[in-house]
Amino acid sequence: MEQIHRFLTILKHRGVLDRAAGIIFGEWKMIAVDSEITDGSSRGGAYVSVADMIRRSFFPEGAAIPIAFGFPAGHVAQNYPLLLGEEVQLQISGQGNILEWEK
Repeated sequence: MEQIHRFLTILKHRGVLDRAAGIIFGEWKMIAVDSEITDGSSRGGAYVSVADMIRRSFFPEGAAIPIAFGFPAGHVAQNYPLLLGEEVQLQISGQGNILEWEK
């Protein structure tokens, strides 16, 4: 969890997160998105999950951009490609996330 915090801190300081229209986090192989064992105490607070730490530390309450967690991409069995620089629409709901590439 500390590595994720460090990488996001760098992106925040460089202004990348402030310019993002939306953010997609893939699956973490070694850390569950909603894991009870990641208390976040090393980063100044008790967090219930990695997603909770990211939301509270890097995105103010009511952030106007969609943030998806657990997208099937990364170093996991089901690994969908994320095409850098492509226009997409990201819809987030309680039933899941939908990512559609623009035509």
